[in-house]
Amino acid sequence: MEDLQLRARGFFRRNGSDEVGFHDYSGHLWRWNGLCPFAAANHTVGHEMVGLDEDTLAELHANGHFVEHFVSDSGEPR
Repeated sequence: MEDLQLRARGFFRRNGSDEVGFHDYSGHLWRWNGLCPFAAANHTVGHEMVGLDEDTLAELHANGHFVEHFVSDSGEPR
């Protein structure tokens, strides 16, 4: 966690919640800035396999539970 080069290269990712606090964690060894290759499967799994209705799927997507990009608009990893 104290390695300045890893920190400068963005290896550590901040994650957490208001309930447990936010902490730095080791990041992935790879970076992907494009579309999530599994984003299309969210609808199939949620609707056809789990049985969620369209409104519930839309709400989950709007609340950030399903993402189509690995990087947010601000450039931060999701």
